[in-house]
Amino acid sequence: MFKRLIYKISFFTAARLLIGLLLLVFVFHLCVAVGWVPNSIVWGGRIHSQEEFYLLEGVSLLINMAFIWVVAQSAAYIKSRIPPKGLKLVLFAMAGLYALNTLGNLMAINPLEKYLFTPLTLISAVLCLRLAIGEQKNSP
Repeated sequence: MFKRLIYKISFFTAARLLIGLLLLVFVFHLCVAVGWVPNSIVWGGRIHSQEEFYLLEGVSLLINMAFIWVVAQSAAYIKSRIPPKGLKLVLFAMAGLYALNTLGNLMAINPLEKYLFTPLTLISAVLCLRLAIGEQKNSP
């Protein structure tokens, strides 16, 4: 049943939506990193020092760039450097990470992170799962 529901999202629609979300998240984290957005609304509101803040935001920016690169390869928007089975594995891992991040956002101190980013990470998890499953081979 879940597979039938997830196939209602076309593969390329999922790729485009996910790239769009990832780009928005990248820009958001860039705004946080340069100080335009308060850092209290990221990382569960639990950053303890400037050094930790810069490290975590740098990691976040790199991960988002890597995720955009993986999704673009899976949709064949760019030439793939990762074998198809490797892409599928990475996409399943991304879905798992977003699912865990959704749980983490539910426990965030900041209400914005809890109520805005929880649905975004859940949507991202579903879109990653859709891409990991791949094109529909036959009717579900």
